[in-house]
Amino acid sequence: RPMVTSPTPKPVLKIETEKISNQATLHVSGRLVSDTCEQFQAAVRELIPAMKFLVIDMAGVNYIDSSALGAIVGLYLSSKRAGCSMKLTNLAPRIKELLSMTRMFGQTMS
Repeated sequence: RPMVTSPTPKPVLKIETEKISNQATLHVSGRLVSDTCEQFQAAVRELIPAMKFLVIDMAGVNYIDSSALGAIVGLYLSSKRAGCSMKLTNLAPRIKELLSMTRMFGQTMS
């Protein structure tokens, strides 16, 4: 009998947002890939106009792809234009390495 393979489950991304005054912290967990980028971008873009500081806690993110890298760079530029400071925290070493290659983030990563 042929083996039935189940389709690969769609990547899941979980985002929890905490707002205090003019700062928002997004706790992101899961895989940040092309399938989940839109959800991530929507969550961040919604906050940019209303906030002065955005902290994106990536402690729960263990993998990003090139789509996610592009999305993060785009969001960083959008936030900068809007006068909102964006910081990425708790990055896995490999993700930190990828982002540092863009040379955009410097002191905005930890």
